[in-house]
Amino acid sequence: MSPRKHTPGPWYFAPRMNLQSGLMIYAQPHGVTVASVPHNDSTGRADAALIAAAPELLAAVKKAYDFLKSEAPIPESQFKVLCDLAVAIERAGGEA
Repeated sequence: MSPRKHTPGPWYFAPRMNLQSGLMIYAQPHGVTVASVPHNDSTGRADAALIAAAPELLAAVKKAYDFLKSEAPIPESQFKVLCDLAVAIERAGGEA
C-alpha cells in the first residue's frame, strides 16, 4: 500500500452552513475547505461529522492493521478483519 497525500488533519465542520454550499468541512490550522455536505439533507450533520473524523479514523485503521499484521501467525478469525482493513486503507488512498 503506497501512501497517498491528502489534506492533513485535524478536520472539523462549521456548525453554521453556507447557504450555497451546505455544511463546510475545513482542515486546521490552514482553513482549507475539504468538502461540503448538503444542508437540506436530514443526515447532513452526521455526514459532515463523519467526513471531519476521516483523518483520525484512517490513522486508527492503519494502527489496527499494523497490529493485526504483526501477530504471527495470524489467527484465522482475524484474517478477514485484516483483509477488510487493508481494503479500507486502499479505498481511503484512492487505490480501489
